[in-house]
Amino acid sequence: MKKLLILILLSASITLFASTVQENLAKIQEKYKDINGFEAKFEQNFYHKAYKKDKKSSGDVVFKKELFMKWSYTSPERKYIISNQEKLWVYEPENEQVFVSEVKQSELTQISRFLFQHEDLQKEYDINIDDKTGIIMELTPKSKDLSYKKITLSFNSELKLTKTEMVDQFDNMNTIIYSKIKLNPVKDSSFFEFKIPEGVEVIEQK
Repeated sequence: MKKLLILILLSASITLFASTVQENLAKIQEKYKDINGFEAKFEQNFYHKAYKKDKKSSGDVVFKKELFMKWSYTSPERKYIISNQEKLWVYEPENEQVFVSEVKQSELTQISRFLFQHEDLQKEYDINIDDKTGIIMELTPKSKDLSYKKITLSFNSELKLTKTEMVDQFDNMNTIIYSKIKLNPVKDSSFFEFKIPEGVEVIEQK
């Protein structure tokens, strides 16, 4: 009888948790269904676990549906990360280098995907939800082939994205805090194009 009671309580708990996940995903989906862009100031901290060091940076970011994005770093040095759906450019003016790769290889594009294309999240991730203050969503990929092993997205009471945390396979943590958030900024596709300056070294990443 005791074992049966435990099984009933466990089953009820799992059902309630699944319902909570579905309800909160539905809230986010409803919020962003008519939103096609996100613009904000950001402060980033990359914690390197092996060296026990923090690297801080800041700047502006714009996301747009279909994996368009542009990160403009202003501190501690200028850097630009730009995606136009197909190509990803990382331009470092001071080093006169630009790294070019396919969009799908970038971790940063996942943030845009979570905002605007989250209908298949439960197929690809184990999800934990804390909705006591806003919504904190922790996603652990079911695939072990990705370069990261956990990502956490924090939304405020208005369901604006305020923070992301990504833990890679080496337990390094990339934390980004967003402020001065604007939804649906007016940016056309040309904003997410990058013309490689003359004389800059181009490094193709496969």
